[in-house]
Amino acid sequence: MRELVFDHYVPIAQIGIGVGFLALLLGLLVFGGAGRLRRFAVGAAGYTAVVGLGMSEDIKFLSPLGLLHALTALAIAIVLARYLRTRVAWLLFLPCAFIGFVVLHNLGADQSGLELLGRWTRAPVGG
Repeated sequence: MRELVFDHYVPIAQIGIGVGFLALLLGLLVFGGAGRLRRFAVGAAGYTAVVGLGMSEDIKFLSPLGLLHALTALAIAIVLARYLRTRVAWLLFLPCAFIGFVVLHNLGADQSGLELLGRWTRAPVGG
């Protein structure tokens, strides 16, 4: 099962995060109400920040700093979803779900694992 997830996670994550970003931006333009350009900019910056934190090298190796990055990404998504006050803002939690999946998958990883938008393998020492 682990190998199946390892092989098929990357295209699903890349398409999911890309489509989620476009849907968020289009939704904020259509349903943003007053100040829609400001909401558009805040939504774009927030989504980019969440994805950027999720791509931290520390998350894939489950270091304490990486877990702090994951919690910071979740906090940004919560604050912005409340600030934007529209249902489409819940798409900010899509990268957070992928970050959570990466953390859970990598708990048992020793020589390979997932990143937010990729996967990694570590060559055996001395080989």
